[in-house]
Amino acid sequence: MDRRPPETDIAHTIVSALSSPDTRRKQSAPEADFSDTQVSDGVEITTYYRRARRGARPYRRISRRAEMGPDGVGREPADAVGGESADGASVGRTARVSVELAREVGSESSDDGGWTGRAMSALKILNDMRARGGRRTSETSFRSRLARRSEGLPPLETVDLLVRKGVVERDERLDPQGNPSASYLILTAAGERVLDQVCGEIERAPLRWLSSRLRALKAGSRRDDIARFLENQLVMADSGGSVSMAISEDESMEFISRAASPAYVEVLEFFGYLGSLQAGETVDFKEISGALNKGRRDSVKMLEGLRTTISKVAQWEIGASLEAMGVRGARLLYWIPFSGDLRPDGHRIWGLAPSISTKDVIAAQAFLSEARVIALVENRAALEHLIDCGLAQRGWLGVCTEGMPKHGLFEMLSKIEGMPQSDRVWVIWTDWDLGGLRITEQILFRLRSLASSLKVVVVPHPGVSGRRIDLPVGFGIHREPAIRDLAKAIATHGAVYQEEAFSLLGPTELEKMAELAQSKAPADSALGKPTFG
Repeated sequence: MDRRPPETDIAHTIVSALSSPDTRRKQSAPEADFSDTQVSDGVEITTYYRRARRGARPYRRISRRAEMGPDGVGREPADAVGGESADGASVGRTARVSVELAREVGSESSDDGGWTGRAMSALKILNDMRARGGRRTSETSFRSRLARRSEGLPPLETVDLLVRKGVVERDERLDPQGNPSASYLILTAAGERVLDQVCGEIERAPLRWLSSRLRALKAGSRRDDIARFLENQLVMADSGGSVSMAISEDESMEFISRAASPAYVEVLEFFGYLGSLQAGETVDFKEISGALNKGRRDSVKMLEGLRTTISKVAQWEIGASLEAMGVRGARLLYWIPFSGDLRPDGHRIWGLAPSISTKDVIAAQAFLSEARVIALVENRAALEHLIDCGLAQRGWLGVCTEGMPKHGLFEMLSKIEGMPQSDRVWVIWTDWDLGGLRITEQILFRLRSLASSLKVVVVPHPGVSGRRIDLPVGFGIHREPAIRDLAKAIATHGAVYQEEAFSLLGPTELEKMAELAQSKAPADSALGKPTFG
């Protein structure tokens, strides 16, 4: 698959059509195939593509760029609506804000009632959405309502202004050619402050209810891991800010209100019920669903649509799989592709590139393998490259993590037996970008927890020029030397995908890296020495 961004014009609106020579590359989100950002007149236009997204279509987010303070912390720009002016005075209430919006939109005079009325109508529509517990709306629907409220005046410029002022972000879904197929407006934290100034603050009762419910669930929890999860949610609720559960490295499920966030509430109640059971007690998934929806038709099936979400929350917020927490019948199968000698309970699996399910991982007592090298690669293209190099015949076992490793993969690795650890080498090969760094960090941490005698080598940056990205400072001072060196190489040369280095990483180069790791002392992870031509 070609994972480069589509070479098309950036969009259909005034803001999204901005272009500038001041173009930079922004750090890729975890598991993102690419993330490009253009900056112009204080507006960021970021195009993403993620393998994991349904339909595998690119999307684009257009938002106001946060200015960086001298301490490196992002701040609201001084000219943002609802922010602070240079002398520290608050930007005014209804009349003053409407005049500024009218002037910014392009009205010839600040007393142009049509433009001012339209700007205020836009804010009132957003406030109506906020009062109902929403933060996201279709741009088509928003513009239609705005046109009806403002005597049919074209609302496109007003929407662009709201984006430039940081009141909303525009989230565009793109077709395969890179053209917008759907657009949504998302209310920002700065937009919340604008609406507080213009329309008054909304009732915060939803957070009070959430705090009360979390305290009750935490008080009845008998499991320490779930109690800690509930405590973390309670701290966020008591702070008065946003409350959310992580469902992946870069995605979360936010609580707005009981009416607007039913999925959040159902997931919370699921773990509240699970936490009320004794540690070590097992329970069927449908049994929990039936208990939470007692008296309702098909109560045992009410949580069917949330199986995957609940599993992700368990992994990212609690740090364990549902199976490990004693939940039977979750029926969440993930497949782990591999190539080479890997025999669950001694049984061989036919094929050059078979897969094993997480269900089989749980059932197996051990995985036998006489592979002298186990290579953990980020995507299937790299696994196929190992097959093409014939490394399985050379005593290698290739395992694909398919992005950020899941709990089942680490459980399988912990069960691999067949030869002394001192005779085996582990090779970690990911994309050379932010996502790859995080994957490498996770794998190194888990391998360290398996045994201190493991010999590990991280495939080094190929040294070719890549896409410039910004890396968190923590990677440059990481306690793992391999992570530090890899981060410095990415900062120097840029982000590069695995596929871009296949021609430089043939069997000879990969074997040299394995030999390097074999010569290292146990637990001394290192970068392979660059041997690229």
